[in-house]
Amino acid sequence: MGKKVTQIKVVTHFDPEDEDCGGDYCGVSVFVNGKCVRQFGDYYHDKGCQKAEAVVDMVKELVDKARVRHVSQNDADCYCAPDYEVVSLKEALGL
Repeated sequence: MGKKVTQIKVVTHFDPEDEDCGGDYCGVSVFVNGKCVRQFGDYYHDKGCQKAEAVVDMVKELVDKARVRHVSQNDADCYCAPDYEVVSLKEALGL
């Protein structure tokens, strides 16, 4: 039987009026196995996408197999990404 594949999803949040998600993003959330492990702000204030990619790289080094998906959603509220409950990376990986 093969090793478990860790699911990583990076969600870039945009303003609801930005229907094609082509403008400035409002924040970034990183999910591992369905649990939010990190949230970052926009490019101008936090360099969110760059920080999210660093988290993805770190998780990929910790696990044997990982599948990464990048998703854009226009679900931000007043230029703020949704406020998910954030858990530890250890919890998300089941360690």
